[in-house]
Amino acid sequence: MAREALLLLGLLLLSASAAASSLPGEVRVLVVLASPSDLYEPSLGRPSPALVDPWYGDHGAEWFREVLAPRLTWYMDSLTYGRVKLEVETTGWLRLPLPLRSPGSISYMDSRDLWVQQALQAAEKRMTAPVDVVVVVDPTSPYDPRFQDVWSRSPGYGWFQPQCRGAMACIVTGTFYGGNGYARDPEGVMVRILAHELAHYLDYRGRGRYTLLDNQGEEFSLMGRAYSGEPLLDPVNEERLLGSRPRSLGRARGEVTLEPRENGQGRSLRFAGDKDYLLEYRLQQIPGAEPRPAVLVWSLGQGAGGETLSLEHRFQGPGEAEVGGLRVRLASMGPGGARVSLASA
Repeated sequence: MAREALLLLGLLLLSASAAASSLPGEVRVLVVLASPSDLYEPSLGRPSPALVDPWYGDHGAEWFREVLAPRLTWYMDSLTYGRVKLEVETTGWLRLPLPLRSPGSISYMDSRDLWVQQALQAAEKRMTAPVDVVVVVDPTSPYDPRFQDVWSRSPGYGWFQPQCRGAMACIVTGTFYGGNGYARDPEGVMVRILAHELAHYLDYRGRGRYTLLDNQGEEFSLMGRAYSGEPLLDPVNEERLLGSRPRSLGRARGEVTLEPRENGQGRSLRFAGDKDYLLEYRLQQIPGAEPRPAVLVWSLGQGAGGETLSLEHRFQGPGEAEVGGLRVRLASMGPGGARVSLASA
């Protein structure tokens, strides 16, 4: 028994330090507010509230500069534990040549690529220094019935292009002022979408290819279906993006203490069952939305489309669950950590 305890202790003392990572440190972002010509109201200097949404009656370019940009900067700093600092600049609303719809001639609806290139050309005249990422913001919402025909032709509600003009990367998204519950927090959903796409940018910039598991992790991961708050990265995507290494138990069994994820990267625990599993402890399940603590059990497997990431169990208090042929028991959790034991089922 003493030998097993010493082995377990030795495994837990393995370094959780980050692997070599090529995160850039500083990322210069230019947010380009680009309006199709037929939605722009010159007297207001912004999209017409009557043609787009009443939300624009109170939200001009200053909202993106004074509210959205600081929150996005804070969120990326938090996600990367201070390793990535954004410098965000914002243009005013630009009236582009393309109309939204124009029967018989080319329009924004027909050619998003042309619209993006027009936005970049207009933005280049306003650049005071080179930028790494240009975010092109569309004044329409995917959840507004008036614009669903336009968005049905798009690759998503936000998407990333690694080299859309020279060395600059691009992110394209809409304005989520209404629909699907987002009317309460249009700022929040745009921040999450932009942070999600910026994670793809950092991943691609560091490796020249995509390694993050996309649209997996449910609402508990930024790369999953992040509906509210400021969710963390799941342990797998944190490892791939930040180069962190979770502690590894392998097939050893016993009791461990999980440090809160909020304490820094590399706080999760990997163990083997019928496949690979990861344990993590969060002081807040979803920061900004679900403040209660939780221990999450993830599994990493293979599906028809490649790697899969699944949330196997969520502990919100002491209890037991069978996962991968093992009995996982949460004894306690508090500000200092969570006590978890693993045993054969």
